[in-house]
Amino acid sequence: PPPPRMPYSDENTADPADVSSKADGIKLPYCAKDPVYWFRRLEKQMQIRGIGSQFWKSVVLEMNLPPALCDSVKDLLIKEQAEAAQAAQAAQQHLK
Repeated sequence: PPPPRMPYSDENTADPADVSSKADGIKLPYCAKDPVYWFRRLEKQMQIRGIGSQFWKSVVLEMNLPPALCDSVKDLLIKEQAEAAQAAQAAQQHLK
């Protein structure tokens, strides 16, 4: 059998050519009552649009988080694209 896939949140794969428009189309109001459920819903929206890189996952995350939460993880969100994989995973884990 094929090896098990890693969780989507950990994957770092190529994005579609129109990734910026796909990312811009994701609008999901933050749910403070159930952030884990909110994250899963956000990940599903990214997944069905083919967003695969940690860089673009972090962009979508930042666009959908309330400003106060962005402030609490801004040191992770401002990373350069090359550093984004580790930073995005750390931000997601911190916020979950």
